[in-house]
Amino acid sequence: MTGAMMKAIRLHGHGGPEVLTYESVPVPQPAAGEVVIRTRATGVNFADTIRRRGGTYAVPTPLPYLLGGEAVGIVEAVGEGADPGLVGRRVLVFPGQGSYAEFVAAPEIRVYPLPDTLPDAEALALFVQGLTAALILKKHVRMDKSDTVLVQAAAGGVGSIAIQLARHYGAAKVIGCASSEEKRALVLSLGADAAVDYSRAGWGEEVRTLTGGKGVDVVMEVTGGEVAATSFALLKTFGRVCAYGLTSEDRWQIDTQNLCPKCAFVSGFWLRQYLDDKPLILAELDELARLVASGALKIQIGGRFRLSDAVSAHQALETRASMGKLILVPDALFS
Repeated sequence: MTGAMMKAIRLHGHGGPEVLTYESVPVPQPAAGEVVIRTRATGVNFADTIRRRGGTYAVPTPLPYLLGGEAVGIVEAVGEGADPGLVGRRVLVFPGQGSYAEFVAAPEIRVYPLPDTLPDAEALALFVQGLTAALILKKHVRMDKSDTVLVQAAAGGVGSIAIQLARHYGAAKVIGCASSEEKRALVLSLGADAAVDYSRAGWGEEVRTLTGGKGVDVVMEVTGGEVAATSFALLKTFGRVCAYGLTSEDRWQIDTQNLCPKCAFVSGFWLRQYLDDKPLILAELDELARLVASGALKIQIGGRFRLSDAVSAHQALETRASMGKLILVPDALFS
């Protein structure tokens, strides 16, 4: 593939969705320990919109920049030291960047063969959104069967899976927050005991009433600002909150005078820190795939877009018009 060209989405400057440029770039060549896949589908995540805008992110976004953190595709080539048996396999990859493209390179340690029974879009949703929900509930907040769980952005990619997993893991009560009637209906259909409009004043008191005045044990927090502050105020003694994003980009602070008397636990989550533990990732993905196959976990696909129409995907995500996972498909494969 040396000298070959491909289509990709590249950033030359920061700004709104219109700065996403569909252009020709060289096909990547596999370095030692890497594989190159021919992309079949790539996921769109809120973090992509933050990087596009030039917002605060955990790692730099140097320009020009190829967006995209995960993809499903067929292994085309492997570099020195990588397993040649992967060629021709359908895999899920986490390259860190560059998956808004027809080809992408990734380290072999972040390449995960997929079962034939798991479709591309569902595989992408299970990877970032599914693993995020499962690892937070299991490892960060250590959900117990006596817990009342509050999920913010409950109709989104992570939230819609978290509602179902909290129910599957046996939570005593699951409450989801969503901003529209349609989204709250979805949250209830996924197994939540209640759905609350957190865009409305007084939503925290509604949650407190739903819990008989006791508050919640667990919060999955992704919004920031007033929503995060209200969520923290709802925590019971020994409550646990995990922040895994900041969609409002409105930072919030915790007063230790409120933290200490509650004996509350606050943690942050970034999936990338877990990805080098390949046995853990493979085990969690296998469990999630089995839940999908059994019907116990329903994946919400919010929309499929041509790669060349990444602008529309970003617009749908930022305007909160979508519910579930958004997918980009190379134009030649889109139907």
